[in-house]
Amino acid sequence: MKLKLTDNLFLKILSVGIAVLIWLVVMNINDAEKTKVFSKSVKLINTDVITENGKVFRVVEGTDYVNVRVRTRKSVIDELSADDFIVTADMQKDLKLNNTMVGISVECKNRNVKVDEHVTLSRSNVEVSIEDSATEQFQVHVRKVGTENDGLVVGSLIPEQTIIKITGPISLVQRIKTVEAPVDVTGIPVTSVRTCELKLYDGLGGEIDNTYLNYVGKADGINVTVSMLNTKTVPLKFSYSGTPAENYIVKDVSYKPETIEIAGTVSVLSGISRWEVPAEAVNVDGIDDELQLVVDLTEYLPPGVVLKDEEASTVLVIVEVEYVEPEEESEEEEDNSDASADEDTKPDTPSKPQKPTEETDKQPASPETDSPGTGADSENTGNGTETDSETGSKNNSNNEAGSENNDKTKGNS
Repeated sequence: MKLKLTDNLFLKILSVGIAVLIWLVVMNINDAEKTKVFSKSVKLINTDVITENGKVFRVVEGTDYVNVRVRTRKSVIDELSADDFIVTADMQKDLKLNNTMVGISVECKNRNVKVDEHVTLSRSNVEVSIEDSATEQFQVHVRKVGTENDGLVVGSLIPEQTIIKITGPISLVQRIKTVEAPVDVTGIPVTSVRTCELKLYDGLGGEIDNTYLNYVGKADGINVTVSMLNTKTVPLKFSYSGTPAENYIVKDVSYKPETIEIAGTVSVLSGISRWEVPAEAVNVDGIDDELQLVVDLTEYLPPGVVLKDEEASTVLVIVEVEYVEPEEESEEEEDNSDASADEDTKPDTPSKPQKPTEETDKQPASPETDSPGTGADSENTGNGTETDSETGSKNNSNNEAGSENNDKTKGNS
């Protein structure tokens, strides 16, 4: 038996060696080294070292992400995941280079991975900016986003607080110009409350990263109460105030659009069938040509009513005037009245004395005609009032005529 075991001993040992070698080759082929890369964010720890001294810090964008490169056997690589690696930057131990960088360290939960041998990092430091802390107050502006249901419009958007305090790095806080709370109103049927994430914007409208900013007293956004109103389309009615220029009248008042969509509660809208805009909105004092003006309806909203579309709040109003010729009859009446007034104030024109006729010569003069001025008085009965000088001269001529008549009468007798 012993002879059989020792027979060809060298060959037997050689065969075993060859078998082991083949096994190693096969293992190296099937379980060869491989490389795998995991992307990880760097967690900063012991940050209170900075904040306790009245300072704040912020990480330079992109420097707090690192690629973890692992090279080891395939059997180990296949078991690894990103969760097996813990990447940190300790601000208490690894803050360096004038407090602008923090060293990165990595750990692996898998014991088959030796960090020093198998792991390399794409970067070794996190870049940070340490500066003074600042706190300021800002007004919260609520902004509507989304689309309301048909027949509804947003009546009001009321935030739970209109002022909010923001604290953080002074360079970031000073950049803030606007704080908005966007509210999505899509599908809201009735009044409800929505929680909104605050958005911060600089003077150019660019959004500011709020990672290193804190809202004093608020952590999960702000609540906004959204009230919904019903809508209704009503016709408009315009009148006017004032008086056009002399001899002009208002011919027509037209406007576009002729209808407007308003919003309000059901009880308010039920009492409105037409919107009569106050006459003071269109003043025509002294105009002698077509007047065109734009009226802003928001200045004349009825109580409890808002416009569905605030951007469509203006109406173009056109007032046409017409010239009217003065009436001729009125001018003639005015002339007649002036003439009558002149006649009442002007003295009468004396009438000419009549020449004595033959019948008058033949008649004997009455005793009354012998009296001076009697003939003149009888002739002047229907002639009106005369001046003293004219009356005297006329009486003299009448007296001479009367004397001649008397002489003729005596001669005839």
